[in-house]
Amino acid sequence: MARAGLPPEMHTDGWEVGRLVVAPEYRSNAEVLKTCLMLTFIGFLEVTKKANAYATCTPVLGRLYRRFGFQVVQKEAVLKDGEPYSLIHGTVESVRQAVLAARAEPQQSVAPQPAVRRIVFAPQGVPA
Repeated sequence: MARAGLPPEMHTDGWEVGRLVVAPEYRSNAEVLKTCLMLTFIGFLEVTKKANAYATCTPVLGRLYRRFGFQVVQKEAVLKDGEPYSLIHGTVESVRQAVLAARAEPQQSVAPQPAVRRIVFAPQGVPA
């Protein structure tokens, strides 16, 4: 679980961001990923009363999550299959502010087909 490396104030009343699963043909399209994350976080913000969100992710995805109010807490916190994963954290308020800013940006057109198959937000202690 990602929260093992977080101080208690960063995971208390928090949600762990689950896996981001994207069809291979869309993985190199930064606009598709950005749009999918923005739409997911909009939904997350509409239903959550939590204070924190956290996850482990690759360094490439860490850069994308930073656009949505997350910060890298620890680089190379975990190695999975020889690949380094960073530990990231964002307060719900920082995510809200970043989403509002992203929504104000002009949107480029993205592929009309669904690119994300599943993004899971799991409450603390519930497997994703």
